[in-house]
Amino acid sequence: MRYKQNPGSKPPLFAEWIVQRLSWSEDQIFIKEDLREEYQDFVSIKGVQKARFWYWKHVFRSLIPFIKDSFHWRIVMFKNYFKVALRNIQRHKAFSLINITGLAIGMACCILIMLWVQDELSFDKFHDHKDSLYRLITQDPDATGDLGNSTIPYALAPILKSEFPEIVNFTRYQDLSWILTCSFTYKEKKFYEPNFFLADPTFFEMFSFSFIKGHPAAALQDIYSIVLTEETARKYFGTEDPMGKVLKINNVADLKVTGVIQNLPHNTHMQFDLMSPIQLLGEQKISSWAWESFSYIQLQSDTDLTAFREKIAGSLTKHSPQTWVKSKVNFQPVAKIHLHQGRGDIRLVYIFSSVAFFILLIACINFMNLATARSAKRAKEVGLRKIVGAHKPQLIRQFFNESLLLAFIALIMALILVRVVLGAFNNLTLKPLSMDIIANPALFVGMFSLTILVGLISGSYPALFLSAFQPVQVLKSGFSGRSGGSLFRKILVILQFSISVILIIGSIIVYQQLYYIQNTDLGWERENIIVMPINNELKQQFQSLKDELERHPNILHVTAASTVPSHIGNTNPILWEGKETDEPASIKFVVTEYDYVKTFGMDILQGRDFSKDYETDVNNFIVNQKAVELMEMESPLGKQIRFMGVNGKIIGIVKDFNFRHMRYEIIPLILTIHPRNYDYFYKFVFAKIRPTEIPESIEHIRTVCAKYSPHFPFKYKFVDDEYNNMYIYERYVTRISNTFTFLAIFIACLGLFGLASFMAEQRTKEIGIRKVLGASVPGIIVLLTKEFSKWVIMANIFAWPIAYYAMTKWLNNYSYRVPIFWWIFIAAGVAALIIASFTVSYQAVKAARANPVDSLRYE
Repeated sequence: MRYKQNPGSKPPLFAEWIVQRLSWSEDQIFIKEDLREEYQDFVSIKGVQKARFWYWKHVFRSLIPFIKDSFHWRIVMFKNYFKVALRNIQRHKAFSLINITGLAIGMACCILIMLWVQDELSFDKFHDHKDSLYRLITQDPDATGDLGNSTIPYALAPILKSEFPEIVNFTRYQDLSWILTCSFTYKEKKFYEPNFFLADPTFFEMFSFSFIKGHPAAALQDIYSIVLTEETARKYFGTEDPMGKVLKINNVADLKVTGVIQNLPHNTHMQFDLMSPIQLLGEQKISSWAWESFSYIQLQSDTDLTAFREKIAGSLTKHSPQTWVKSKVNFQPVAKIHLHQGRGDIRLVYIFSSVAFFILLIACINFMNLATARSAKRAKEVGLRKIVGAHKPQLIRQFFNESLLLAFIALIMALILVRVVLGAFNNLTLKPLSMDIIANPALFVGMFSLTILVGLISGSYPALFLSAFQPVQVLKSGFSGRSGGSLFRKILVILQFSISVILIIGSIIVYQQLYYIQNTDLGWERENIIVMPINNELKQQFQSLKDELERHPNILHVTAASTVPSHIGNTNPILWEGKETDEPASIKFVVTEYDYVKTFGMDILQGRDFSKDYETDVNNFIVNQKAVELMEMESPLGKQIRFMGVNGKIIGIVKDFNFRHMRYEIIPLILTIHPRNYDYFYKFVFAKIRPTEIPESIEHIRTVCAKYSPHFPFKYKFVDDEYNNMYIYERYVTRISNTFTFLAIFIACLGLFGLASFMAEQRTKEIGIRKVLGASVPGIIVLLTKEFSKWVIMANIFAWPIAYYAMTKWLNNYSYRVPIFWWIFIAAGVAALIIASFTVSYQAVKAARANPVDSLRYE
């Protein structure tokens, strides 16, 4: 009673807590009470303060022995767990091999996808000012979810810099090859350069591209200067020092090399090989409101982005002379461009990550399935350990240690697999990924964390399930382990094959969509047409070039234009006869030569094609059906149009054709031929050739081009290759879905094989008795495969609605898409059933054909 009544008789709380934490074994649980009694006596004799000091002295004196003793026994127990785990692996080689192989493949897939995702998320994060760099965009205020147009008028960025002190710096970034074909010459070396860009002199101050020669601040100060990447400099100058050397562009102007930078890293949305000042275009051009360049700004680090976004929103309406423009100005972080408006796609990150998760989940399910299936084999071990004094937490630690050991063995195998297949994976994803752990410590942390996670997830259910066995029940009743784990195993197998069926359905639909894109009738022909960049020499002698080429029997048509039909992106305002207001509308356009429609096999629905027989056709137009709908004309032929400063009339209506990615609908389009002052729009020559003797035809074209253009190199592509380049995302998804679907199914079948082997082993006596009583081999096989078949059928029931929903969402990204046919789900289900049946059948046949005498002697 004295202790309860006297608050000073209570030992220090924290010190007592330490004693309690250190008294972990059964023979130490009375230490806390013994110390408390001694403390009470010491309080009554010496007082509270001295008693507290005495208590703390004993705690510190005991701390090191406690820790040492605890550490020693934990090491002993760990060695014991480790030995038991190794013995179990050796004793059950087949199950261990299946477990480790499945985990290794799953972890290898995760590591590969981890590398890919890390690379995708790293774009443009190496710039020193990455957190304050933004790209200007314009957005339609009436369009919901509009990602914005990244092409900005030249004049806008300088005006914003002068008006808003939040902007520290700006630069415009212009792809000159978008306007004209760029050829460079140094002595005898001649190359077309598709990656020649122009920028303001501040560009290299804002963006961190490393200079090997020259200085960032001075490299673009001279109008006729040029900066090269290291690889480009080597291409032109070899081992010579490039500084001060002169490159001739298009055989008309000289550009002096003022800097060499390191080859651009692949993880930037800016990919240029040569760069000159944007002032090369002339002051009049870069002060205009032509929508031809990208613009970037660097903001003060403390800028309120929301407030600044509101401040600049109306800048176009305020300053632009183009009163018909209603777009608002916005900006986007440079580090987000790649995945949201660049060559990457944030959806791929989600898809890849989901696939990695599912594959790893299937591998973990295999582990739990086989571990719970083997529970009967280890039930007596658990019972004996509990009888000799093992506690449930110790058993849980034991099974977790075993699963972690398997996970780390699987990690070693996974790393070996990654090393072996990394080159093939890079070819699959078109990336230069590497496994440099020293240069990429986050990768090491990620792999270590992944291994721990896999070990804990894989061992969670076995550890909790096996450690809960009651020793009396196990040792007296011959516990089989079926009651606790059977339902759980069924659920896990159903989950595995549900994922597999979803991936099979997804792969089929993705393949169908890609096939549809590549083989559907676009409204224009793309086969056997080659495209060549046009230069000044070819442009000046185009008619002679065309006449000579068309005299060859294998060359059907020759034309020129501003773009390939699959890459039409130019937009300009248009007015037409009968328009209710004077406010122009926007419309896509192509500047063409004669025979453009004929070369690409487009259908004229009304009127006619451009013809040399009509001199006025240089001012006339052909429009598509959507343009007629836009202008709301019932009889469009002969109606007047004003476009790009030219007044003309509609002479033809071309049938709508797909000139954009098929995720977008067809929109209004106008074709114009040879308008005044627009010679610079001609960028390409097209030649349609017969499908026979293609190499000979190309060689003839090469010879003729060399005759008319001796100072420029010959370069060509096929139009269908240009078209297919639009669908890199779809090919990505197809290749990845096919590869990882196969791996997911393989891992699932690996686990099913092990499970079937174990269940056949469990039913050895039953099979022997059935055979003695007259059961046939086919009957035994049906008996053993019937249960697995039910599981796979159940998996289909769960997988079909999920797959339908997911693929419907994915297909909704396309305006033109394949329907989801019912037979796809049946085919996926049958495929999964056949795969599962073949996987189980080996063990079923083996068990069914066994000698019944041996079966009855089993155990």
